[in-house]
Amino acid sequence: YFYIGLNDLSQEGDFVWSSGKPVSYTNWGPDQPDNGATGGEHVGHVQLGVWWDIWWQSKGSGLYELPRSVFHAVCEDLICYPGPGHEPLPSSCITSKPTSGPTTAPTANPTSAPTTTPSLSPITEGPTTSPTWSPTTSPTSTPTTAPTDAPSTAAPSLSPTSSPSTSSPTTSPTSSPSMSPTVETMICYNSNSMNWNAHEAEAVTWGGHLVTIPDASTQDYIVNDMGQQSYLIGLNDISQEGTFVWRSGSPVSYTNWFTNEPNSGDGDEDCVIVVAATNGQWFDVNCQYEELGIYDLPLSVYGDVCHLYDCYSGPGKDPIDTSLCPSPTSSPTSSP
Repeated sequence: YFYIGLNDLSQEGDFVWSSGKPVSYTNWGPDQPDNGATGGEHVGHVQLGVWWDIWWQSKGSGLYELPRSVFHAVCEDLICYPGPGHEPLPSSCITSKPTSGPTTAPTANPTSAPTTTPSLSPITEGPTTSPTWSPTTSPTSTPTTAPTDAPSTAAPSLSPTSSPSTSSPTTSPTSSPSMSPTVETMICYNSNSMNWNAHEAEAVTWGGHLVTIPDASTQDYIVNDMGQQSYLIGLNDISQEGTFVWRSGSPVSYTNWFTNEPNSGDGDEDCVIVVAATNGQWFDVNCQYEELGIYDLPLSVYGDVCHLYDCYSGPGKDPIDTSLCPSPTSSPTSSP
């Protein structure tokens, strides 16, 4: 998602643009703004084309409105568009970046921020709308797809800031035999942003798959644990457009699609995410879109993955015995 300038930091429920422009148009999602889970959702963001209020210290990407005159100063760092009705921007990026950094650093992590500022001069052109969200624009690097032998100590990102990757394989099978019914499983949340194939490859490394949601009780269980994030799940229609299957091979006995989903919006949306901002409803997305992931893994690997993922037993099961998780200073006893 992308932050926009709308906020109600000064007065709860009174949303204003940080530019100072009047609020003449909105495009809120269902039941938004709701000042939801945290009770401190004071800023707006765009996700899947509609607006949601969100906690103002959550991490996310941002959309800026800048003077055209600074294009060459920012074109290597930002992706810029002219906006509707404006002349195209220069086709080449000419920069003259300084070889040394600024002599003074900005104040880090301010505790408060102004909610409005004077508008840009009317004669200063800037983009007036955000570019269409497209999961096909991507960096060239591929995320690591297998866990390391040592437990991870990195704090999970609050939200993905990277764009979809195009470098991961797209030819992996879309379903495979389910894990044996006699194998006790758990639900694990991976807070690393990767594309669908990369998440599936990592889950398979540990003997599992991207999660299957067979019923409403599992859906509710997942939504209660996923917080304010969105996650890729195992549902896909890679093999046959419109025929969705679970990667695990389980039958599709339950769905929870958002309104007008699935729609293959960009013409190639073959994978599925559960979106927290819509109370856990499902959207089809391009399989190269990078997001967090939820896995079904064998309970037997809990001691090896407990420092990599947040794992829970699942609905109707006894809680996981967390004493089986070794201390962070020791190595897992086995590898997949």
